[in-house]
Order: sequence, then C-alpha cells, then structure tokens
Amino acid sequence: MKLSKFYWLWANMRVIAIVALILLTLFVTIKSWCYTFEMDYTGPGSEADSLDRACRERDNREAHEKIERGENVSSKDQERANDYERDHAV
Repeated sequence: MKLSKFYWLWANMRVIAIVALILLTLFVTIKSWCYTFEMDYTGPGSEADSLDRACRERDNREAHEKIERGENVSSKDQERANDYERDHAV
C-alpha cells in the first residue's frame, strides 16, 4: 500500500513540478511588470523633465513677447521675461 502511494507521488511529481514552475514564472513576471510602473524615472533627462522645461520655456517666451508688445503684465510675467532674457541673452 505504501509502495503504491510512493509510485503515484513519483509519477505525479513531474506534473506538480511543472505546475509549480509555471506559477513561479507567472509570479515573477507579474511582479517585475508591476515594479516597472512604480519605478518610472522622473529625474534630469526624463520625459517629464523635458516637458516641464519646454513648458517653462514657452511661458517665459510668451511673457517676453508681451512686454515687447507693451501689454500690461503681472509681476510673475515680468519674472518670466527676465528669466527668458537671462537664458537667451536678449
């Protein structure tokens, strides 16, 4: 009786091992895929940084153009125009 249980377990061990490897592979794949979403790079040189720089540059240029046209500008626009002049030596 014990021998038949051993043979049954031995025969099914390959199936159990394959299922365990598949489950382990799925777990590692899903875990690493989720981890990449958590670790998006936002430092210097990243897409977010370049978009932020482009937006700031556009706002500074628009403020500088407003001052050149003689429109009334706020103190924030004046600061942006000064930044534009400093960056571009205008």
